[in-house]
Amino acid sequence: MVNIPTTPLPLQDRPGPIQLTGVLPVGPGEFRWQVPHWAMLLVHYDAELELGGHRLTVTPGMVTFVEPYVRKWCRYERPGSHHLVHFDAPAPTEDAPTVPIAFDPGPYGPAVLERLQTVGRTARTDPDRAAIALWDLLYVLRDAHGIGRPLPLIDRFTDALDERLHTAFSIGDLVREFNYSHTYLLGLFRERHGETIVGYVRRRRMEGAKAMLATDLPITTIAAQVGIPDLQAFNKTVRQTFGYSPRALREQLWRDGSGGRVA
Repeated sequence: MVNIPTTPLPLQDRPGPIQLTGVLPVGPGEFRWQVPHWAMLLVHYDAELELGGHRLTVTPGMVTFVEPYVRKWCRYERPGSHHLVHFDAPAPTEDAPTVPIAFDPGPYGPAVLERLQTVGRTARTDPDRAAIALWDLLYVLRDAHGIGRPLPLIDRFTDALDERLHTAFSIGDLVREFNYSHTYLLGLFRERHGETIVGYVRRRRMEGAKAMLATDLPITTIAAQVGIPDLQAFNKTVRQTFGYSPRALREQLWRDGSGGRVA
C-alpha cells in the first residue's frame, strides 16, 4: 500500500516570485518532470501519480503539493487539465504545519479553485496581488487538511463506516475506495476519534445491539441488523463487550426497567 508523506507549508512570509501559473492540458500518455520550485496542482482527471518515489492515484478535485526538486511522474489514460502554480518561497520553519503531498480538500475545494484562478489572472498584471492570493491559498490548504478542526477526509470516511455498520463489510475494501494507505487513514482516524477503526466499528455495533436487545426483537434479527449475521460471532462479541450473553443481557436490561416491546 502507498504511504502518503507530508510536506511543510511555507507560511512564515509572503511567497514569490510566481514562476508559472494557469490551466494546462494534459495527456494521454506518460510524463516525467522536475522543477526547482514549490509546485501545487488542482487536478481535473484520474491518473496514476508518483511524487518523490511515492506512487498513488489522484482523482478530480484532489490537490498535490510538493517541495522544490521533487521528481514527478504521471500517467494519464485520457486528456484532461489541471490548475497549477510554481512559485518560490522562503524555507519553512521547523514548526510549520504540513499537508499530505496529495489529498482531497473536501469542502475547501471551491476556495482552493477561486484563489488559484485569482493567482492565474493577476500573476502578470498585478504580481503583488497574485502573491497575496497565493499566500492566502497556502492557509486554505492548511485549513483544508484540518489544522484545529475535524478533517474533512475523516468525516467522509466516518460517514462511510456508519453507512455500512449494518452490513458485514470489509474495512480493507473501504480504505482502498478512499485511495489512501491503511496506516495513513488509521493515524488520522485515531487523531479524530481517539480509537482505531476496528474499535470504532465494534463499539458502534455493540451500542446498537444493546439498544435493540432492550426490545423483543429476535436475537438473530439484531445480529443481522448490526452487521454480524453469524450468531456465534455475535454472541462472542456481546459477551466480550458486556460480560453477558445476548439473552442474559436482555434479561438484565428488562430487570433494570430498560426494556420494552417494539411498537
